[in-house]
Amino acid sequence: MPWCPKCKNEYVEGVAVCADCGCPLVDQLEEEGYLLYKGSDEDCRQLADFLFCGGIKSASFSPMEDGGSAVTVDETQSRKAEQMAAVFWKEKAKEDWLEKPPVKEDPEGDDEFAQPDDFPNSVHLGRMMRGQESGGVYEAASKKAEEFKSGAYTLLIVGIAGMIALGLLLSGVLPVRLNPSSQFLTCLVMATLFLVFIVMGMLSFRSYREQKGKAVRESSLKEELTRYCRETLDASTIDLAAGVEGTDAEEVRYFKRMEQMKQTISQNFVNLEDGYLESFLDEIYPKVFEESKETEKDL
Repeated sequence: MPWCPKCKNEYVEGVAVCADCGCPLVDQLEEEGYLLYKGSDEDCRQLADFLFCGGIKSASFSPMEDGGSAVTVDETQSRKAEQMAAVFWKEKAKEDWLEKPPVKEDPEGDDEFAQPDDFPNSVHLGRMMRGQESGGVYEAASKKAEEFKSGAYTLLIVGIAGMIALGLLLSGVLPVRLNPSSQFLTCLVMATLFLVFIVMGMLSFRSYREQKGKAVRESSLKEELTRYCRETLDASTIDLAAGVEGTDAEEVRYFKRMEQMKQTISQNFVNLEDGYLESFLDEIYPKVFEESKETEKDL
């Protein structure tokens, strides 16, 4: 089917010229990415920088033929980009930079990123965005261990109790009468089910022991990371290395700082899981920069 390369309209076979702009039609449109926003050069530059710092590395802005600029992202990151753009415009409007422009509604009605009257702090915002990108927030091994432990005990208790009850039923202790023709099949199905519970309980208990050992290692690693951050990471040094500017919005500062801190720690602690490192940085970030603010106030 022919397309207009300028208006992006599709036409039926046989049409050679766009009815709106008179541009010759082409058989296929060139891939230009997902058009997120069109506006002034300054707005597009700030939005593209915000998206890039937030992990949308495909974000870019370019001039339009009819004036102004446009921000585009990769199609695979369009959903997250729209949600981040909504955050960007809300904060920009709150600081009285400009009137909030219309933002595309989420077609699936996902309000995970809906903003309350009180704008969320940058740490909470970063957790939401990274969670969206990675598919979930990192769960500590100690918490996983407790979940496996609880599940193991439940499955084992149900499975063993069921096998005991089945044995009492077959021995005639329990006053339950079954149809002789179906008694064997019923007992076989129940025995298989309870046996599956017992096996799953044993597997869960094994997973509990593995996660418990991992939790001990995580605790030791966390102490070492905390000690390293207290001795090495300094708010002013991080801002200088990350290129944080006084005109940057708080969310842009957060992403720049987090990226710099992550890079610094990764160079000294190799083979760290990304999820664990990001979870740790979420905890240490307020301590590093709130202590810096308190020191400045004292001075």
